[in-house]
Amino acid sequence: MKRRRFILLSVTGTVAAGIPLSHCGTGNHADQPDFLISTIGKARAIDLGKVYLEQFPREADRKKLQEFISGNSDKQSESAVNLTIQNEFRSGKIIIINGWVLSVTEARQSALLFLNS
Repeated sequence: MKRRRFILLSVTGTVAAGIPLSHCGTGNHADQPDFLISTIGKARAIDLGKVYLEQFPREADRKKLQEFISGNSDKQSESAVNLTIQNEFRSGKIIIINGWVLSVTEARQSALLFLNS
């Protein structure tokens, strides 16, 4: 392996490993896809939310989406929502919207962001 490729892979791996940890506990609201927004931008996240609601019009209600995101509790911490998102990826509970692979919770957060914008 060439030195340049080794360095590039090492740096990329280090950065990729740190991304999930750097966003744990950031942001103010568990109902906003903070990691997704930091990755693709707020405007694109809103667009993904709009497409999600077009595909699932029965979920086009703020209260219903909030309940889906928070589960049965009134308020779920952001770290609990992040754990839910990770578990959904592990279990294959994902949705593909415009080529983006999202957990269902991320898609619902984007939909709520769209409704609130």
